[in-house]
Amino acid sequence: MNKKLLTIALGMLCGTSAFAQVEFVDANGTVIPNGSTVIRNEIETAVEIPNLGKKQIIHSNISIKNTSVSEVSNIKTQLNVTDLPFGQTALCCPANCWITIGDFKGSYPTHKPVTSNLSENGPWTSPSATKLGSGKKEDLKAEWVLSEIGSTQYNGEIGDFTATYTILVNGQTASTINVKYTTDPNATSIAGTTAGSAKTAEAYYNAAGQMVSSVSKGVYIVKYTDGTTKKVIIK
Repeated sequence: MNKKLLTIALGMLCGTSAFAQVEFVDANGTVIPNGSTVIRNEIETAVEIPNLGKKQIIHSNISIKNTSVSEVSNIKTQLNVTDLPFGQTALCCPANCWITIGDFKGSYPTHKPVTSNLSENGPWTSPSATKLGSGKKEDLKAEWVLSEIGSTQYNGEIGDFTATYTILVNGQTASTINVKYTTDPNATSIAGTTAGSAKTAEAYYNAAGQMVSSVSKGVYIVKYTDGTTKKVIIK
């Protein structure tokens, strides 16, 4: 038995109250570690209609993914934002767009939702929950819309705001990241992470520190390819 791993496992069982069974991943499936700040500054012209203008968007290109070995239910998302200088942002996970901030018509800067039944100040939590099977993911469908067809058009101004996204599993925080949306083309692509942040599970251990080939209900320690370990509770 690996005594070092057993010591780590027992320490985590005693000192860890929650396990990030659902994590944020980028478009390539790379895990974005908890606490990271990601920069998004690529402006896409989704639609352009003569005499009516353009729809220009900065996509987050981020999803939530179940990195555990079993289905995870009761997953919600949470959002908080700094003031938008212009445009509109929304969060459409799980399922539908449950919050929108900015309407192109009101006063700016603003961080107040235009969605009814939501308080003026965040953080805001999705009213509905979802579930994900092992290895499955769902797109956040989060973006910064700079201009809309037939509405205010983006004039090239440099501006930014930060959206804080949180995954909640059974009411507990699984992971939180910050996404800085900016129209500055020179902004760094990603901050707060390393190039080797991608990780996959390579082994599972029970509470006694013994490697197991399959899992069922209970408590397990997952060892990842980057050398880190985490506690998994399968219910």
